[in-house]
Amino acid sequence: DNSPYENGMVWSMLGYLHYQNGDYKPSAQAYEKALQFDIPPQLAQDTRRILGQVYLADSEYAKAAVHLDRWLEQGQDSSGEINIQLARCYYQTRNYPRAAKHLNAGIGLVEASGGRPKEEWLALLQSTQAQIKDARERIVTIKRLLTWYPKAEYWLALANAYGQQNQMPDYLATLSLAQQKGLLTTEPQYVSLASVFYEQDVP
Repeated sequence: DNSPYENGMVWSMLGYLHYQNGDYKPSAQAYEKALQFDIPPQLAQDTRRILGQVYLADSEYAKAAVHLDRWLEQGQDSSGEINIQLARCYYQTRNYPRAAKHLNAGIGLVEASGGRPKEEWLALLQSTQAQIKDARERIVTIKRLLTWYPKAEYWLALANAYGQQNQMPDYLATLSLAQQKGLLTTEPQYVSLASVFYEQDVP
């Protein structure tokens, strides 16, 4: 005798309880059941977002992308979080161009509001750009990482990106600066620096 709304709410609550217990598969099944009922559009929209996040937590990336994409078609991602979650889904399914698109969208939303993008978002973006061999944009992203998160790995990544573009003066300058900062820690790094010095007539 329950109304569709009541049934939808029951399944939605079961999905939430399973999720809180870390039982992702029963949680996803319950949320999928909730969407089968004639529930209000806003509740359906909220359920799709949560269901996508449940699938993401359970490493069901393709299923997560379906629901998060559907949510994004009708919702406004003011924080950039949904775009980043979608980017993770597409990265894991090796759809790197779509991953880059959603990463840029999510990061752009944060920067437009005057915020600082999370380090992991920028790191994933530069990794994605490396996968699609977009060296120019990768250099821009690594420079943004160095602006906010100046770590050794990003200095070395920047040098590597310059090397791939055959921009040897920039490669040498970056790697030399990394050496001055004490960031070179392995034999191949020093050999690489020495070889570029030699090639640039600085024996």
